[in-house]
Amino acid sequence: MTEKATGCPKVHKNDIDPHYVVQLFRELASDSGMLPYMEIPVGRTGRRPVLIESPRAVSRNYLVDQIIDSMREAITSGKYAAGARLPGETNLAVEFGVGRSTIREALRVLAHLGLIETYTGRGSFVVGGEVAPSTSPLSIAEIEDVYRFRFALEPDAAASAAKLRTSADIDFLGAALTKAKEALIEGDIARLVSSDTDFHCGIMRVGGFQLGYMAYVQNRDLIERAAATIIQLGRPLETGRTDLVPLHDGLFAAIEAGNAKAAETEVRRDERDLTTRLRLLKRAAQA
Repeated sequence: MTEKATGCPKVHKNDIDPHYVVQLFRELASDSGMLPYMEIPVGRTGRRPVLIESPRAVSRNYLVDQIIDSMREAITSGKYAAGARLPGETNLAVEFGVGRSTIREALRVLAHLGLIETYTGRGSFVVGGEVAPSTSPLSIAEIEDVYRFRFALEPDAAASAAKLRTSADIDFLGAALTKAKEALIEGDIARLVSSDTDFHCGIMRVGGFQLGYMAYVQNRDLIERAAATIIQLGRPLETGRTDLVPLHDGLFAAIEAGNAKAAETEVRRDERDLTTRLRLLKRAAQA
């Protein structure tokens, strides 16, 4: 008896090549660009899942960060004056060589930064140059509040980043960490806390903590002021402070190696160290 032809013909399980299934899902992941990883069981029993990376997802976070930096520079340098209408999503996508969804995400971050305003049907308009961050120090209570929030998120974010990181993500985090170290050696507090914040924002994004990342972006000034105040209240940051050069080396190494447990442990250790420093600062202020 001949089987009735349908849009989905019957396939006997013994006819399925598991490696063909893996390749099929690899192509689907690449086309969608929505899921960075998918676990596909290969074989019938006793075989471990295959971890598949979507090629488009590999560089998505890195590309968004690059576009944000480029457009921030264009706005703050005056290339796009206050009130100017930005090119449309399609034109920006062609200019940067990315998809419209990537441009849309970058524009959303720029809007949260207060650099642009987007109106449905009209486009995105420049609000004005980036507001210079405040340099006034925070109180110890305010610093504690900032880091209480950060350490509620960062251990899990670091562990997740170790699982989801790509080579492009590692390049971005490594570059931010290198800039922080250079600023540290030169005694440049402003550049140090800025690059360090880039590093931690990157971890939130790479780890898939999108709401946390947006909160960091919106409160970047507060985060940087908290870090700068701790430095200013502690031992002066003289030029050539080589004792602090291993800044976050352990955390970066754990994420690069894909060791989620070690990444979480590094953040927990930073939390204990900071708690101790704040306790000593409070004691000194009360003396």
